[in-house]
Amino acid sequence: MRRIMTALALIASIGSACAAEATPAAPAPPAAPAPAASLLPKPIEQSRFVPSGEKRSAGFISLINPDCTSIGSTAYRVQIKPAHGELSFEEAKDFTFFASGIREHCNAEKVSGLSIMYQSEANYIGEDKAEVFFIYPNGTAAVVDYTFIVR
Repeated sequence: MRRIMTALALIASIGSACAAEATPAAPAPPAAPAPAASLLPKPIEQSRFVPSGEKRSAGFISLINPDCTSIGSTAYRVQIKPAHGELSFEEAKDFTFFASGIREHCNAEKVSGLSIMYQSEANYIGEDKAEVFFIYPNGTAAVVDYTFIVR
């Protein structure tokens, strides 16, 4: 009789453990909300005229030290892709323009940075738009709204 009671107790404890495992887990906490629009930088509007079907520069971004060396690379996220063309991004060397200040001497040499290129579809004529979110190596950011006038 004692063995039967022990066996029944063992079966009961196994059954309750299995029932506990079968109990659904608590729901996961809700995902973190997206950043408030007020936290994002206001878009900078840029217009570029480009020949139809030709790859052309849409800009060059470089953050440099006073000795003209790069502070680091710029990250980017294309938020709105162009409907009638393609954006491309390449690490490159190009000239900067500082009107005055401690980096003005850097205008005389090419420096490292991010080259932004745009190419429309062949024979497309009209406007194309894109939006890119840039995160600079110093922790600042910018949103650029590009309008490409394709001719």
